[in-house]
Amino acid sequence: MKYIFTFLFFVVALTARVECQSPPSISFDYDADGNMTAQYVVVIKSAEFYDDTVVDDEEFFKVEEGDRQIAVYPNPTKGRIVVGITPLPASGRSYMQLRDVEGKLLQTIEIMSEQTPVEITGASGVYLLHIYVGSDVSKWKIVKE
Repeated sequence: MKYIFTFLFFVVALTARVECQSPPSISFDYDADGNMTAQYVVVIKSAEFYDDTVVDDEEFFKVEEGDRQIAVYPNPTKGRIVVGITPLPASGRSYMQLRDVEGKLLQTIEIMSEQTPVEITGASGVYLLHIYVGSDVSKWKIVKE
C-alpha cells in the first residue's frame, strides 16, 4: 500500500510538472498541391520593445529558419506589432502582407530594416501576417485585443 501511494504521488507530481510547461508551437507551410514545404518551431522568449517597454514571455514569438530569425511581438497586441528579421538578405525583395481572416489584403509593408513596426487599425480580432523574405514565406496569426 505504501508503494502505491508513493507511485501515485510521483505520477501526480510528474503530470503537474508537465502541464505547467508550455511546449513550443509548431507550424507548417504548404505548397499549392498541399505538400508540406517547411516546418517552423516557435520559441517563446522575452524581449525588450524598441521603445523600452518590456514584453512578457508569452507575447514574444520567434521562428528560427536556418540562419534567419523572425520575431513578431507583442502578440496579442493592442494595435501595434514589431516584426524583427535578422539577418535581412542583401538582395531580393522583403515585404509583409496583412490580411483579415477571410484573406482580404489590408496592407502591404516593405521591410527596409531589421525592426519594422506594423499598425493594425482594424477592429479587434484575428489577422494573418505573411512575411516574404527573398524566396521564403512565413505565416503568422496575429490577435488584436
